[in-house]
Order: sequence, then structure tokens, then C-alpha cells
Amino acid sequence: MIEVQQGNTTVAIPFPVLLNSGNYAGDPNATPTVELSKNGGDLVPAYGQVKSIGKGLFCLLPDPRDADTLGPVQMVLSVGGSDIGSWPGFVVKQRSWWQDLFAIPQNIAASAANSRLVAKATIPPNQQGLIQ
Repeated sequence: MIEVQQGNTTVAIPFPVLLNSGNYAGDPNATPTVELSKNGGDLVPAYGQVKSIGKGLFCLLPDPRDADTLGPVQMVLSVGGSDIGSWPGFVVKQRSWWQDLFAIPQNIAASAANSRLVAKATIPPNQQGLIQ
């Protein structure tokens, strides 16, 4: 079972879509609907988008609301309104204080990546002839 941190926004959850015959559903137009049962609770629609990886494999793209409750999350899949089965899903783990302590906020990281350090030098008048 995949482990994700609470508020996950980076780890996609892969899962297969099986037909009743046990074969993979290779129809790219048959995108499943995913419902989640968080820690034994009622089924609710997943907030994250479902994306086809190919050959009957799909993934649930991360949305922090899907990983807001600690514990196991069971995935129930349906295509065209009929249930096609369940998948063990994932386990939501609590973020460690160490990660929060040293995390760089996204806005600061983006600002640092987009900024340039510009140095301005003043050349003394008696040295200006040496630099071309």
C-alpha cells in the first residue's frame, strides 16, 4: 500500500481497472470514477483527477483534500455508473515536525528561482585603462 503525507500534493496513486473477466480494461474512453473511504468512513467522491496511464492503468492525481484524514484510504472504482471493484488505495501519514521546520514555502522557492543577483562594480579611475 502506498504511503502519502497528510495534505499530499506530489504522489499520484496508480491503480488498474479490471473487467469482470479479470483482464485489464484497455478502453481509454472508460475513465473510472473514484470514491474514497477515509479511515473507514463513508464513501465520498475523490477531489483529485483520474488520468489514464495506458493499457488499463490509471492514476489518481493528488489533491490535498483527498489526503486530509490520517489512516487508510480505500478506493472504490466505477465505470459508467456500475461498480467494478475496489483497490487498497493508500495510507495517509502525519507530516513530521522536522519537514515542516525546514520546509521552504513555495512562494519563496519560486521567487528565488526567478530572481537574479546583479552585482555592480565601480572601477577606480586609475584602473579604468586596464579593463577593456
